[in-house]
Amino acid sequence: MLAVASTDPEALLADVVDLVRFLADTGARIGEALAVSWDDVVLSDDHTSTTVHLRGTKTVTSDRTLTLPPWLSEALAPRHALGVDLSRLVFSGPRSGELRDTRNTTRYIRELFRRAGYGWATPHSFRRTVATLIDTELGSIGLAANVLGHADASTTARFYINRKSDTSAAAAVL
Repeated sequence: MLAVASTDPEALLADVVDLVRFLADTGARIGEALAVSWDDVVLSDDHTSTTVHLRGTKTVTSDRTLTLPPWLSEALAPRHALGVDLSRLVFSGPRSGELRDTRNTTRYIRELFRRAGYGWATPHSFRRTVATLIDTELGSIGLAANVLGHADASTTARFYINRKSDTSAAAAVL
């Protein structure tokens, strides 16, 4: 999906490529991502400890600070180097420079998914993917809950973790 986004003419024109990268790597809700301003981002020079403050949209727990992976930090650096006003939004509308409309942005990303062959996916699919990857690779539903901003890991387990996994390891133990 990220490879398709970075070369898709419509995604480039709508300026959603970096937003798609951000959603895929943070598991942020689209409303949270669109509300990020440059003063919420602390870019590190070596891109290894860049953080972003996400203002949660649902609960007190959903207000959180995440460390970004180096590749996402590197992707955001050129956007930051354009001489931004720190109070400005990171993913502002390409024409207005103001807060993007969530519905229109969701539509752009859904169309991008469709063109990439994932017509079933929505921007919220990134949240499920992030949670499932953290659980699968690190074995930590608690960490996945923290990244997604859930107050209770059971919410993450019930609604976000893909449980259709290989059970052969369990068979070997039994």
